Amino acid sequence: MHAVCSLDYAFILNQFLSATTSNDTIFPLEPDEQVVLDVLKETLHEVESSNPHGNPESINSAPHLLGPKAVRAWAIILHGMRTWNTVDFITRTLLTYAGLLERRAGHLQNLR
Repeated sequence: MHAVCSLDYAFILNQFLSATTSNDTIFPLEPDEQVVLDVLKETLHEVESSNPHGNPESINSAPHLLGPKAVRAWAIILHGMRTWNTVDFITRTLLTYAGLLERRAGHLQNLR
């Protein structure tokens, strides 16, 4: 059940990050939303720092990649909980979703 919920968490987290880091954001963040965003950025900075191919500077310099990075981090965390084949399937699904989001973010960035 935890692994299935991870799909929802990753999707919602990506939606939140996409909405809050977009140049089209109309309203300022509420204080609790800003706290969530700051904690997510700090966590993603740690994930990027611990990965030999990570780029911690991208957390602040490429906000359009925060959603994909969060989905990928969620998959990495879930990867360590491989009790059933379903968990492995969900992990691979999240990694695929992260890849699609990264390509989409890169494409949208090139259009600007």
